[in-house]
Amino acid sequence: MSTAETILRALQGCNSLSWLQRIHARVLVTGLHAHPAVSGELLRFCAVSASGSLPYAQLLFSRLPDPQTHHWNSIIRGFSQSPDSESPLIALLYYNDMVRARASAGSLPDAFTFSFALKACGRIRARSKCEEVHGAVVRRGCVTHVVVCTNLIGVHGRGDEAEMFFRQMLSAGIQPDSITFLGLLCGCSHQGLVHEGIEYFHMMTSSFSLSPGIKHYGCMVDLYGRAGKLEKALEFIRCSPSRDDPVLWRTLLSSCKIHKNVKMGEIAMKNLVQLGTCNAGDCILLATIYAESKNERGVARMRSLIKSRDIRTSPGWSWIEINDQVHRFVADDLSHPDCREIYYKLEEVIDRAASVGYMNFETKEGNSETVFFEDYAVSGTTHSEKLAIAFGLARTPEGTSLRIVKNLRICRDCHSFMKSVSLAFGRVLVVRDRVRFHHFEGGVCSCKDYW
Repeated sequence: MSTAETILRALQGCNSLSWLQRIHARVLVTGLHAHPAVSGELLRFCAVSASGSLPYAQLLFSRLPDPQTHHWNSIIRGFSQSPDSESPLIALLYYNDMVRARASAGSLPDAFTFSFALKACGRIRARSKCEEVHGAVVRRGCVTHVVVCTNLIGVHGRGDEAEMFFRQMLSAGIQPDSITFLGLLCGCSHQGLVHEGIEYFHMMTSSFSLSPGIKHYGCMVDLYGRAGKLEKALEFIRCSPSRDDPVLWRTLLSSCKIHKNVKMGEIAMKNLVQLGTCNAGDCILLATIYAESKNERGVARMRSLIKSRDIRTSPGWSWIEINDQVHRFVADDLSHPDCREIYYKLEEVIDRAASVGYMNFETKEGNSETVFFEDYAVSGTTHSEKLAIAFGLARTPEGTSLRIVKNLRICRDCHSFMKSVSLAFGRVLVVRDRVRFHHFEGGVCSCKDYW
């Protein structure tokens, strides 16, 4: 057995970064750092494996004299799927570098490169970059590749667009996979296409012999829940092989908030507590349901639960892309170099929105997510998405669409604000929050106030 084969076999059994570093040292000693298979597998493990390290992968990549396509794919893939909020941007920077470097060397990205780049675009809703990558896909003749089609379905937020790409896949003879159906089910759920979603779910097993995973079951619970079929959603969970997964109960709880169903919300919370997975978001959701039902005792219980368990919330942020540059905001943000201009613009935007009917929920009826949890939330007036919108309106020509990504669910006040802004300014706003895509135009939202 050759030294290269020995190292490749050792990598297959590697289960820690320290062990990986020993293998890397062996690679350097034996002079195999330029061996395409060895360097490729070493980088892939570092960038993609749970036992790897992206910073270490960057170090390995930087020392490659002439990175090949599989090297670029590993580093782009690693950052495109990393949960860190900055990672999609880094993935796209590597994609840009690859296009420039490989073009000069007479080679271009392949279908896998495009799929990872599209995934990164979808995570930060970088629309112009997505269109650029889509164009490259067409030019390279990769549009019929299943991994590319699947990611194209994923980056388009509307159910009708997802269905269109799915039909194109079938017409081209491309076999869909489980991720393809996940994109379809998400689209159907967000568009309220219950009948179509049920058909796609059954089509997975009946027509393509694909086994649904937890995310598919979660989409079905969401599909029923958003449509107000909460009893059906509960029945679906109880009959599901994944009934002990907190994702399903948390999805049901979110639907209970939409429909203000206290009884069903308590059932969902009871199961989350029994599973030992209750978090701050769950408590705030149920407390909001209680608050909107004027149940102050229930709100007090949730507040007590949060404090007794020392449950912490995640800070909210929003991103907007202007002139190929991404700007990030947090609530009450003063860190942006143009913050003074942004806050002046926000005052103007609020006044214009009010002229077409917008009224701050804190003024109108009390924003339960702020009033009852003032220790964990800031005033809705300066939520991060409002700052991003004000900045976008100040820096783009009239009629330009604004596209924003937010890491948390949009609150009712910001949702109402965006509808009014789209009407007052004649703009299309596309917002990707933690739950779904929202397309605001002419004072209405694609979610039909149902998210």
